[in-house]
Amino acid sequence: MRNSTISLSDWNMDEMSGFELLKAVRSDPRSASIPFVLITAEAKSANITAAKQAGASGYLIKPFKLADLKSVLETLLGPLDTVPHLGSRREAR
Repeated sequence: MRNSTISLSDWNMDEMSGFELLKAVRSDPRSASIPFVLITAEAKSANITAAKQAGASGYLIKPFKLADLKSVLETLLGPLDTVPHLGSRREAR
């Protein structure tokens, strides 16, 4: 069984921005390999480039559709119906 961990963070937060959080996550060897997706309403190409250079695994621009989120998650985690806990609801029906 594969254990998957992922971080989804808004870019604009109080105390610490999502970009600052991304840099902190990437600088810690214990969390450096965790997939990290930044979510923001800002579609500035400079922000997208900075996020990629800082190690973001994905980037979503609000508002986004559920299909966009699913696509990013499946790119990082594989098919969602094979991820523990996400597929279990479907199986329970």
